[in-house]
Amino acid sequence: MRVEQLNEEGWAKTYLIANESSGEACLIDPVYDFTQRYLEIIENQGLVLKYAIATHTHADHITGCFTLRKKTGCEYVMWKATASLGVSKYVDENSSLNFDAESIKFHHVPGHTADSMLVEVGGHIFTGD
Repeated sequence: MRVEQLNEEGWAKTYLIANESSGEACLIDPVYDFTQRYLEIIENQGLVLKYAIATHTHADHITGCFTLRKKTGCEYVMWKATASLGVSKYVDENSSLNFDAESIKFHHVPGHTADSMLVEVGGHIFTGD
């Protein structure tokens, strides 16, 4: 499993998690303004986007996830209590998503927004913003 921070500019961090053995990819907190660049990176690396995860309800991330789902058919993942539209997979503390040999787990941490969550995968914790 490889983790890469994609945004060299801007106000938010977006992480690509790639599993070279399966070719699966996951984006955490994609920013709408950079969605085309993310798609190019994924294509150039021969990956298939499985999940676009927003750690919280902010317009830059939810529109990024929505757009990626529309263009790729990936799952758009958010915390179960979100008010965001277009989410295809709601998660909570008991959820676990398969990511090849890894599991993606979620932890509710309200504060930044009421639906903020941590994402745990492969020994990494992603906090969002």
